[in-house]
Amino acid sequence: GQPSATATDDDTMNSPEDEDGVVISGNFTLLAGGGGTATVTVNGGGGDARLYGWIDFNGDGDWSDIGEQIFDGTTTIADGNSTLAFSVPLTSTAGQTFARFRLSTDTALNFDGSATDGEVEDYQITIQANQAPIADMGYPYTVIQGRDLVLDGSASSDPDAALGDSIVSYAWDVNNDGVYDAAGVNPTITAAGLASLGLSPGRHTIALRVTDSLGRSGP
Repeated sequence: GQPSATATDDDTMNSPEDEDGVVISGNFTLLAGGGGTATVTVNGGGGDARLYGWIDFNGDGDWSDIGEQIFDGTTTIADGNSTLAFSVPLTSTAGQTFARFRLSTDTALNFDGSATDGEVEDYQITIQANQAPIADMGYPYTVIQGRDLVLDGSASSDPDAALGDSIVSYAWDVNNDGVYDAAGVNPTITAAGLASLGLSPGRHTIALRVTDSLGRSGP
């Protein structure tokens, strides 16, 4: 391999380019605290190929820190395309970093050193910090006295949805007193429930808190 600051020199040395054996989910963008996949293409491995992989999660310029090896070569990979999952630590440093993958029939390989066969490929990737989900309370609501109120938080969104994150809980503070009174994306508050919360005829404020799969809440 030819080292470079952007891990792309190998792509420009020969034609056709051969740095295409691994594809990382999210278009090579990963979410801190989430998960990712690596789709690996093996040709001529005979079912004995082993994948080794490292990601510099803390961005310190090496792959030697605890937790930075994502694949350890213990599983052999058949010829063709295989997709393997890995986790991204919540403590990962956001920004540009690099990954290294080695494919070989050798066992117990490190991120450096020689091997009897196989290939080494480096990739530039991006780690994105988890962003808070955005609550949308579906305002305005008009309720006739004595009727039920049906709330709708379905327009709430998660900025990290493309990277596998999602909203997993909805908590409603119907009378805006700091206490959450209902849960779910479309809860129904009965007329009796509205009365018990002290909601007499007039204008009132409702609050909604949404929480994503990594435990971050918004607004």
